[in-house]
Amino acid sequence: MIAQAISHDVAATCPGKDFISANKKRCQILCIELEKQVIPIIKDYDALESSLKEIIKILDMRKQADLHLMRKLKFIPILIEICKRISVCHKNEFKHLGRVLEFVIKIINTLCGLRENRNYML
Repeated sequence: MIAQAISHDVAATCPGKDFISANKKRCQILCIELEKQVIPIIKDYDALESSLKEIIKILDMRKQADLHLMRKLKFIPILIEICKRISVCHKNEFKHLGRVLEFVIKIINTLCGLRENRNYML
């Protein structure tokens, strides 16, 4: 599976197989914002929730180019980083983190709708 994930990742980054996404610029900005909101700590859960909702709006269109772009922009490691926060968050943040995790899981579920992304996740 690791070899297959690597082969799909390499195939997706080949110059001849470039997917054109109308949402590329918007996704790039969202990725940068999301990284700033999550790393090193989550400071504003409302802003994070807003960013995740924007990502869901893009993914709800179910365009293959957007799904490939999301993997290339490294959204997945940031989303996994949010999931790992459950073990280190304070008790008073559980409610906020729970709402955020709901959106993260929805995004990961949508991302896994593309075979290459499922292999990448494995």
